[in-house]
Amino acid sequence: MMAALMKLRIELMTNNVTLEQWRAAYHSPAFNCIVAEQTKLRERTVVEQNILPDGKEQLKIRVVPDISLPGPVLKLVGEDEIAYTEVTTFDPRTKSTRLDIESKADKSVRVGGDVSYQVEGSGIRMRFDGKVEVKVFALGGLIERLIASEVRKRYGQIEPLLQRFVDEQRFG
Repeated sequence: MMAALMKLRIELMTNNVTLEQWRAAYHSPAFNCIVAEQTKLRERTVVEQNILPDGKEQLKIRVVPDISLPGPVLKLVGEDEIAYTEVTTFDPRTKSTRLDIESKADKSVRVGGDVSYQVEGSGIRMRFDGKVEVKVFALGGLIERLIASEVRKRYGQIEPLLQRFVDEQRFG
């Protein structure tokens, strides 16, 4: 079976914020509600938060996009809706995050990557370097393009929402 592979790079710049404030804002319940409402998600909810034995901080966020998908894609996941869990593991030592997507389509669709944070002036530039790998005969390219398009579009919408949220200091 042929596997399609697409690399993604997404960057968000948020001004007037420290990394700790950025993370508090980005993962806050209030911001998750705003993101869900403004980016056409049925749900974006932190469902689990843990400190791992090695000191890394892990968050699991359930995401249900409000998108229409072609029948073959829905058949792939075996449900009427697409839902997935964003698993982010932040390493306070390296100040970096590993992001992996868990879903019922894990055997056919893999999405993940590394997140870095750079201080730029008085703000934080978040960079996600990720990959979308689809192992579905004849549909791999279509599915990877759908996923990449949704990711890019959503993060393009998130950037100004996060800046406004930080400017209003609603994170703590």
